[in-house]
Amino acid sequence: MEKKRITAEVNAFNPNEVELNYAITLAQALPEASKMDWIVEKAVESGVAEIQPLTTQRCVTRLSDERAQKRHAHWQGIVESASEQCGRNQLTHLHSLLNFTTWINQPPSHQRIILSPSSEVSLSNWARQHPAQAVTLMIGPEGGFTDAEQLLAIKQGAICLSIGPRVMRTETAGLCAVTVLNAHWDIAPLKKGSEIN
Repeated sequence: MEKKRITAEVNAFNPNEVELNYAITLAQALPEASKMDWIVEKAVESGVAEIQPLTTQRCVTRLSDERAQKRHAHWQGIVESASEQCGRNQLTHLHSLLNFTTWINQPPSHQRIILSPSSEVSLSNWARQHPAQAVTLMIGPEGGFTDAEQLLAIKQGAICLSIGPRVMRTETAGLCAVTVLNAHWDIAPLKKGSEIN
């Protein structure tokens, strides 16, 4: 230790791995007001690996390029503080805002799931029948995706699933879907002596 300098040597590393074994991307249409702040925070706490903000036909919020950059910086700050709060050692990747049509026409890197209360197949049943894997959950804005957007998503390979017959708010739907997947897939083996009778 010197007057204006301190030197430290790292002698040990204690890995605290809390990341999911499968990557969830939340493709979230912009909600109104500050709801996106809450969505970003809770998505990070739930273990989401990537967040893709989208503009869709029914989005109430419209951001200019300059405002979009400022919001991105703001959301990035939320990602960092939420990661610290919940003990994650990898930051959720926050993508730049994209138009839905531009994004959906990009080749998918893994299975896309568009949520709709009208689907006859539930996310829970689908997760029960499939191994843990990387997925993208597509969440519409207030008013949901338009029929044209949903058809385009399905045409581009998305599967339409439901998390129940109730119409949820946009800030609720994605986090419920993440919770459903985590309930089925994020199952750690019980330690010896901790079996449930």
